[in-house]
Amino acid sequence: MPGWAARPVRWPSCRPGLTEAGIVNDAGADCGPDEIGEHVYPAEVENALYQLPQVAEAAVIGVPSAEWGEVGLAVLVLKPGQQIDPAAVIGHCIGRLAGFKLPQDIAVIDALPRNGTGKVLKRELRRQFVGSQAPATS
Repeated sequence: MPGWAARPVRWPSCRPGLTEAGIVNDAGADCGPDEIGEHVYPAEVENALYQLPQVAEAAVIGVPSAEWGEVGLAVLVLKPGQQIDPAAVIGHCIGRLAGFKLPQDIAVIDALPRNGTGKVLKRELRRQFVGSQAPATS
């Protein structure tokens, strides 16, 4: 079947309001796999970031890269009174993650955007850091 991979991804079980981070369906629901690039799962990177004593909350989103297509951006909320050096964050992750899974950049914000049930709204982070034209893939 030539061209089958070029077809848009459809998630028939996704409905507006069902928010599993990933691909946006025709109705605008944010659905599908939570993956950055190939085989980089944000939860794995976030788990490494949570091991830092300064980090209160962490989210990892995909941002466009001319070289790789998409790379990880670690968005951190620090515990009160804490500071962190981005190089130290990357250094911490080096021993815990494969090189291609390392976040390429670090951002520190006051609070992660959340919905009414407390889920982190990664599509809002993408809009904040990438812009309104960013596809909601993670």
